[in-house]
Amino acid sequence: MDNYHFFSFPNEILCRIIDELDSEDTASFALSSKAMYNVSRRAIEKHRAQKYSLIRLGPPDCDLDLFEGYHPLIFLDKILADPRLASYVLEIRIQNCSSNSIEGHYGEDAFIQIQDILRDIMAKRKNEIATLGAECSWLSEGRREEWRDALSSIDSQPHFVGILLTMLPNLESITMTSMSYHHHPITEIVDTVAAANRTPDSPMHGKALTKLLEISLHRSDSEFGENFGIYAPFTTLPSMRSIHGRMISEDHDQSRVQPLRNDIEEIKIIFGAVDLGSWEWMLKSIKNLRRFGYYHFGSMIGNGTYDSRGIVALLRRYSCHSLRRLDLTTSETDDSNQANPYIGDLKDFKVLRILRLDDTSFQTSTGQVMRLVDMLPVSIRVVRLLREVSGEAVDLFEGLAEGKQQGLPELKRVHLEGKYELPSGLVERCRKAAIEISGRGLILY
Repeated sequence: MDNYHFFSFPNEILCRIIDELDSEDTASFALSSKAMYNVSRRAIEKHRAQKYSLIRLGPPDCDLDLFEGYHPLIFLDKILADPRLASYVLEIRIQNCSSNSIEGHYGEDAFIQIQDILRDIMAKRKNEIATLGAECSWLSEGRREEWRDALSSIDSQPHFVGILLTMLPNLESITMTSMSYHHHPITEIVDTVAAANRTPDSPMHGKALTKLLEISLHRSDSEFGENFGIYAPFTTLPSMRSIHGRMISEDHDQSRVQPLRNDIEEIKIIFGAVDLGSWEWMLKSIKNLRRFGYYHFGSMIGNGTYDSRGIVALLRRYSCHSLRRLDLTTSETDDSNQANPYIGDLKDFKVLRILRLDDTSFQTSTGQVMRLVDMLPVSIRVVRLLREVSGEAVDLFEGLAEGKQQGLPELKRVHLEGKYELPSGLVERCRKAAIEISGRGLILY
C-alpha cells in the first residue's frame, strides 16, 4: 500500500472517474500535471462539445452573456482562433444584435464595453474577415465586393451570420427570431448553398449545411408576423425536414420564387396568419409531408383569413398519401374571420393516424353537426377535439361504437379538450368497442 498512487488504476478506470466530473473540476484536474492532462483530454473535448452544441447569437434573454462569444463577430473570432469549435455546433439561435438591441438589453455601460470588444476584434481580424467575404465561394464575383465592404463594419451582423453558417459542418437546427429586416444576407448564402447541394457536379457540393434538418422563425412582438417567404431557400436544402414558426404571416411578395420539390416532413406554425395562397405556395413543392400543425391567430398579427376547409383541401391534393398527423385549430370565434370552419371529408387521407381539430370543423354552415364515423379515415387512431360545438355534442359521437369495426377499425381514443356533456351509456358503448373517450372537461349524465 505504501507504493499505491492514483495512476495505479488502469486508464479505463481513470477515464470513468473523470467522466463523472463537471467541466470546472475536469479543467482543474487536467491542470494538476501533464499525466493528468493526457488522461483528461477526452473528457475536456466532451465538455467543450456540450458547451458549444447550442450557440445563441444575439440578446434574446436578459441573462445572455455576450462576453462569452455569442455576438456573431465574437463567435467568428473564436472559430478563426480554434477551427475545431465549428464542428461542435449542432444548433444555432439567431436574433438581431443591432447596437440599439444590445444597449436596450444591457444598458449604456455594457454597450460601450461590448463595442470596444468588437472594435478590438475587427482591428485584429480585419484582413482575415475581409478575405472571407472577398473569397467566399458561395457568392458571385459581383456580390463578393459588397460583402467584403459589409464585413468591415461591426454592425453587419447578418453578414457575419451568413459566413458562420458556411463554417459549421454539423449544424442541424437554426432558429431565427425577429429577423424580418435582417435576413437577406443569411438567406442569400443559404440559397446558393442549397443550389450547390442539389447539384452533385458542383465544386461546392456538400461543403456546407449538409446536415441541417430544421428551420424555425419566431417573431417576438405582436404587431405583425414574421415573413412566410423567408422559409423558401431553406426548404430547398436536400437535408431539410422540419419547418417551425411562431407568429408567422403571409408573404405579399408576388415575385417570390416557387420552392423546388423537397423532402420536408413536418410543418408546425403556431400563432399564424397565413392565407391559402401562401399555403399552396409551400405545400405544392413537398413530396411526402408527414406532420402538419397550424394554429391560426390572425386578428393579432395579420390579415390572412382562416379557411380550414381550404387548408384541408390543399393537404388532400398534395399530401393525402403521406400525412400522418394533422393539427388544425384557431383562436377566431367570429365567423367573419373564418371563410369556412367546416373542413369536409377526411376519408381520402390514407395514412392519417392522429387528428387534432376544433370541433366546429365538423359543423356545417347550416348548423348540422356531422358524425365522426362518417368523416374520419379508416387509418385514424387518436382524435383530439377542442371547444364545444354550438349544437348537441352528442351528435358527433352517434354511431361511433357501432361503426368502429367497419368504418374506424384503428380508432383507440377520443380526447376532449374542453367541456363536453355526454350520456354515460354512449361512453360505455364506446369503451366496450375499445374506444376510450376522456378529457378533463368530460361530464357524464
